[in-house]
Amino acid sequence: MELPENPRDQQREGLLSQFTVATQYTEGSNPAYISTVEAVPNRAPPTAGVSPGFRLRASNRFQSSNYSVMPPVTLSNGADAASEESIDLPLFNISQETPELGRAIVKSAAKWGFLWITGSPASESGGDGGLYDLNEETVDHVFDISRSFFKDSPVSEKEECRIKNNRGFVGMHVENLDPTKHKRGDFKQAFNLADPDPATGQWRQPIPTTFKKNDAALRDFHARCRRIATRILRLIALGLSIDDVDWLVRSHENASHSARFLYYPSLQSDSDYDPEADIRAGAHSDYGSITLLFTRPDQPGLEILTPDGKTWASVPVFPENYHSKTFPPIVVNIGDLLSYWTNGLLKSTVHRVVVAPPSDNDGKSDSDRFSIAIFVQPSDDTVLMPIPSPLIEERAADFKGKIVGHGGGVVDAEALSSLTAGQHLSSRLRATYGSVYTEERLVKLCVFGLLFATIYGLFSPWKIVIEIRSASAPPDTIPDPTSDIVVQDDIPIEILEEFVINDDIEQNFGPLEESFQKLIREPPKPPKRSRDESIKLIYDSKSPNDWLDLVEGHDDHGLMALTKVTQRYIYQKQNPSGCDGQKFLILNKFPGDDAFGLGAIVQRISDYLSVAIQTNSILLYSEDSSPGEHFIQEPAEGGDESCGRSFDCIFQKLSKCKSKSQKGMESKVQSVFDMPGHDTATVIDAEAYLQKHGTQIPPVFEAALRSIQPDITSEMLKYWWRAQAAAYIMRLNKKASARMKGFRLGTDTKQLGIQWDVNGQPQDVDFPFPMPEGTISMHVRHGDKGSEMRLVPFNDYVVRAEKFTAENPLGSWKRAFLSTEDPNVIEQMKSMARVTPFSYSGSNARWTWYWSEIPRLNTSPEIQLREFGNRTDLTIKWLLQLVMAIECDVFVGTRGSGWNRLIDSLRCVWLASCKQPFLEVGLENDWAGYGP
Repeated sequence: MELPENPRDQQREGLLSQFTVATQYTEGSNPAYISTVEAVPNRAPPTAGVSPGFRLRASNRFQSSNYSVMPPVTLSNGADAASEESIDLPLFNISQETPELGRAIVKSAAKWGFLWITGSPASESGGDGGLYDLNEETVDHVFDISRSFFKDSPVSEKEECRIKNNRGFVGMHVENLDPTKHKRGDFKQAFNLADPDPATGQWRQPIPTTFKKNDAALRDFHARCRRIATRILRLIALGLSIDDVDWLVRSHENASHSARFLYYPSLQSDSDYDPEADIRAGAHSDYGSITLLFTRPDQPGLEILTPDGKTWASVPVFPENYHSKTFPPIVVNIGDLLSYWTNGLLKSTVHRVVVAPPSDNDGKSDSDRFSIAIFVQPSDDTVLMPIPSPLIEERAADFKGKIVGHGGGVVDAEALSSLTAGQHLSSRLRATYGSVYTEERLVKLCVFGLLFATIYGLFSPWKIVIEIRSASAPPDTIPDPTSDIVVQDDIPIEILEEFVINDDIEQNFGPLEESFQKLIREPPKPPKRSRDESIKLIYDSKSPNDWLDLVEGHDDHGLMALTKVTQRYIYQKQNPSGCDGQKFLILNKFPGDDAFGLGAIVQRISDYLSVAIQTNSILLYSEDSSPGEHFIQEPAEGGDESCGRSFDCIFQKLSKCKSKSQKGMESKVQSVFDMPGHDTATVIDAEAYLQKHGTQIPPVFEAALRSIQPDITSEMLKYWWRAQAAAYIMRLNKKASARMKGFRLGTDTKQLGIQWDVNGQPQDVDFPFPMPEGTISMHVRHGDKGSEMRLVPFNDYVVRAEKFTAENPLGSWKRAFLSTEDPNVIEQMKSMARVTPFSYSGSNARWTWYWSEIPRLNTSPEIQLREFGNRTDLTIKWLLQLVMAIECDVFVGTRGSGWNRLIDSLRCVWLASCKQPFLEVGLENDWAGYGP
């Protein structure tokens, strides 16, 4: 007889029922025990679809009476003997894409959560001919790379890539997949390798030498696995009767899929394996949508929990009578998110890895085991709403309150409904890795000094191409007869030190410092202008003096320490009374410049401004190819010929002085010194100079700050300096200020507002100028930032802001300006009147939102600049978002984003808002440890 199914499942027409034929069924409070006669495929080379030709094999199994999500279970620890019970999973050939195959895969995933796939290229499938061309040689080569890394690489190579942001090397006992049962981490090593960033083609993390040598093979492997995952997601969509077969694919296309290389060492006599405490991989379910698992012949150990929640069954490496004994099929299993997404229809099955008994391992129980798992995860900002399928919608009531998955960080279905994919992954990783994950930024600071030279030299996109060599060889001219720039071999650092300013701290800062300390002790004097007048002056500034006047007109108590004297000092150093006889540091475009945002570019320029001050030089941009030129429109395409493509087109010039060496710089040269008495410019390795002196901040400022706060940290010194430098570098020029003011007042760019009336109906409202006092700024950074940090969903920002307004009801309103590159966030905002109940969410019931109607695309800055017309205009519109953000009085953001750091920096200089709250929604220490 047929196994009784959930009545709702009977509506799934075409689902194959030949996998299990029940001969006995007993109902009761426990899952029913059945003696089954299973349809086990004859494992001849399969054709597309379900493998043909079944033979009957008797077995005993536990099977639940419906396809509900796995309940919470009490699991034995890893010391238990490995299961002697094995399970044959269904095998599917995915060469072709048909609804029948999709329904069969869904049925298998609903029952077991695990299946095998195989396949071969098929031209008649209508494309995707190379979908599964992972031949045996390709997979063997990737396993050889993995084996070489774990077995042959020195410890130093692994430690340089220790796990950060869920990427990198995981040592023995670091990961604990089942922290509820095991106090000690799993007995294995791993390396998590995210796929390359599609926008830049670069790896998203530091890569060990072993992987670098095999770069092409690893990129190819990632690409092939992504194509396989795409095919499986489409087949699942077909099986779920989703009208849009690419619905799942689109939810994953911007996500970073990760390859996890796994190494389970053999149990040699000298190993620290403790059979009473250790397990190779604790019981867990996978976190994402699907996992592709590659295994090796004669290396079993994977076990899955059968549907009764009590019995373990081993998964053999090969199906019975499979056509190959050296190239196993791929194991596919369902992850927690897809199980949740389908209201529990697809099962996220608990599994583990144990030491296989000798009978399963050619008589050996102590062999090394290697595997590779490909984790397929939705985009971080994907809202976990149920998939639009009739099969899923009807399961909603039964699914409510069910636990999704097993292991650290699991939550019930109701809690998941308020999360995004990124939030869910983050909570699971924190539980799995413990302090390694939550304190990874602190770890980075601890090892930063030791590893800086090695990691920076290998991986920094800002790596200087020209190096200073030794002290005796003659100069050699760059092979360009038209160039006036010379690479001076053998310029020792000592020569540069001849140009270091020997500032007398007392002379330069003494009297001013006394004045500053005096201001702190005295009652604050009223500022020269009101808050609104200061905001308007930003839009009306025309000259450098206007910007100095803006800063010096503020109350010191709202500024960072020493801001007024620092801004005046930088200006005077960059603009001496006479330009003759001055030394110049000329800065060229950075390597990989086009891939970076404005915040990263400005941050890097600030380091060179520090070098210029320390060497008593004036910083200038190259006129041929300058930093950040991709933000400026080409003169030939409508840009400004007078400034070329430098930041001089939108910002005040760094200096009124000019140098002949600004023209003719070689593209491979990062920076040069133009020194008086020299006919040619000299290439300098500015990075070597910064490394030698150990800090980005000019010593003159460090000494002054330490006189105020002796125990100030080096990270705070760097953050303070980069904020001061950014405020100087980004002073808008007359033309850009006027253009930005036009956008602010509605010329070519609409400024919009919405609020909900007392009846809960949305109404359009005017966009005020300036922002009303108490307005909250929220900058939601998405786009390509997921390659560097966890993307924080919009809901988190609103919840954090509502918590603040609830805690400060007498001084705050639910009124916010929203900026983001993600159009989906804007759409979410338009329907978000509030998140928490009025009774404890602040002084007013619902939000008033303000935003700009500007072009938005949830991707990298460079792609947006290419897509949306005039680069200079779009950059000014982005700068407008920045200025409108600092018009606000409360700031919600994550300093893991360079743009949020700019907001934090400029508010503390341009508008004296440094004492206003910044509410962090990311890691609390994201302001520290960022950048080189």
